[in-house]
Amino acid sequence: MRWPHALATALVGGALVACGDDGGPGQPGTLVVSLTTPNTGDAGILLTLTGPGFENVAAAASNQRIYWRLRADNEARVLVLADLTSGPLLTVSVPDVRQAASYAGVVQDVTDQENRLRVGLDAYGISVTRDDRTP
Repeated sequence: MRWPHALATALVGGALVACGDDGGPGQPGTLVVSLTTPNTGDAGILLTLTGPGFENVAAAASNQRIYWRLRADNEARVLVLADLTSGPLLTVSVPDVRQAASYAGVVQDVTDQENRLRVGLDAYGISVTRDDRTP
């Protein structure tokens, strides 16, 4: 093989490797948003979810009433009213579950059963994981 041909082959091969594979089309599915609470008696929570895209947000349990809206393509604001405990809080339909690590949640406000705002929200946590039932 002459060196110009070898150089051209190397450049084309390098360009193909640099382009990479985006993994093809997205893999739609469901993510689970879970709550960690240090308290008993929480009755409402307002949180912000961020990530590459949202198609739907639903309650993880039948006793929860939720309200949600998109603030932007990559941000959803969610209000959950229920007797809250640590564990699954919401399910979120997304265009690509392979990007689960790109999703996050932040607790904005929490109320108790007397409708008083909780103070010191640092001990609350939100985690977003891939639903085990998603292929």
